[in-house]
Amino acid sequence: MATAERISDVMTSEEAFAFICEVLGVTSPKDKMVSDPVALLNEILYSWQENIPYQTIHSIATPKKDRHLPTLPEIKNDIMAKFGGCCYHHNVGCYMVIKALGYQVALVPGDANGFRSAHVAIIVFNLSGEGSKHMADVGTGGWPTFQLIPLDFERESPEYHESFLIYKFVRQGDLILRQHNAESDPAGAPITSRCPSSTDAFPKGRLLSINNATLLEEQEDGYIKKTYLRSREEMISVFKRHFPQLDEYIIQAAIDDELVKLDFNRNEISFAKE
Repeated sequence: MATAERISDVMTSEEAFAFICEVLGVTSPKDKMVSDPVALLNEILYSWQENIPYQTIHSIATPKKDRHLPTLPEIKNDIMAKFGGCCYHHNVGCYMVIKALGYQVALVPGDANGFRSAHVAIIVFNLSGEGSKHMADVGTGGWPTFQLIPLDFERESPEYHESFLIYKFVRQGDLILRQHNAESDPAGAPITSRCPSSTDAFPKGRLLSINNATLLEEQEDGYIKKTYLRSREEMISVFKRHFPQLDEYIIQAAIDDELVKLDFNRNEISFAKE
């Protein structure tokens, strides 16, 4: 992983403020940084997941011989273009931005989906007082974390209700585990299988996901509408409509990858309460 010194050299504070305004749509960030830096950071985290998708499409579309951990300039370019990527893209990019604003931050590893140190998140220090620690994570894909998580709880955090999810954090020794309420994230739910091909974002705080050949759209009442895509052409059309920043040739290449098996013969529409 890149060092903090190298990351901090990639983006200036002026570039970070411009990114927050022009890409994330946050208004008056310089004023908010002075008046309420906690509220500003929460707005950044929320707007990030509204505007920049978590997506595996580009890595799948890249020929195997050319696949690599993204460089810092690549990450910077991809977040500026609302292109997104996986957790490393998102959280290293977010670290880059908020460090340039002057927040005290560190990157930390975490386990995900049974894989050790397969995830990276951000710790923000001294935000609400001397010695305080908060977690920031914009790279969880279909399991959003829209706000800072204070880490000062003894055993369990409060429950968080975000999008279709209810979750909390539990301390076990030196580890902090994220636990989902079974009613909001049951076994076999449509978003529990993220591989090999998915693209997720949260416009207006509601899930929008293309997961293999299924379009998932969270409704205002919390139900998720599932539409099964019936053809390659329909899938490309849906990507163009919802994620126009992803070039069609990338979508085509991902569909053609040997690990991607798409079923275009499922039922048309169903609803699920997550």
